[in-house]
Amino acid sequence: MSRKETLTRKRQLTINLIANSLKISLRFLKLLFNRKTMACISFQPDLEYCIEGTLNQLRWEVHNALFITISGSSQLFFDSGQLLSQVKKGQTELLLTAYGVGKKTKLFTQIKVVELSKKDFSGVETQCKNVALRHQKIKVNRKINHSSISFQNSRQPKPYNQIQIDINKSPFLKNSFTRISLTNSIQEIEKLKLLLETDLS
Repeated sequence: MSRKETLTRKRQLTINLIANSLKISLRFLKLLFNRKTMACISFQPDLEYCIEGTLNQLRWEVHNALFITISGSSQLFFDSGQLLSQVKKGQTELLLTAYGVGKKTKLFTQIKVVELSKKDFSGVETQCKNVALRHQKIKVNRKINHSSISFQNSRQPKPYNQIQIDINKSPFLKNSFTRISLTNSIQEIEKLKLLLETDLS
């Protein structure tokens, strides 16, 4: 942690202490009258081997403390808790400080931070250009193959033969039209109808 970050953390920690002074005073009186002593049981990270820049979680079990501070954090904690923080290469040793009634206890834990080195890919030749050229060649070959297709053997559609019916050449229809043209009344049409039905049957 840089000096600027350390000063910022201490300043923010002081502000948090002032803001929580009433809560801390009440906890002090409660623990004093109940004669409860502070007990620091455990303090450990979730992961002992970490990659720089990733997240890791600290867990601790502390009872009957006035307040608790964790190195690298400006927050105040009370009793057991947890803290999720980003792993930094310069913070491999972590410290928990628990303040009780007339007692202060420190718990230490360590993590191992691995920094991944960035590889230089500037000298690596990519195959994108070759793939693009192959794709263009395939397109050109396809166009040539399509243009070389011969249509000499294609068959022309046959002409449609229309069937024409000459009404005048049909004797039955000619006789029927002649009879209809000679009718002068409804009775004659009815008689003609009967005759036509007879002829059709």
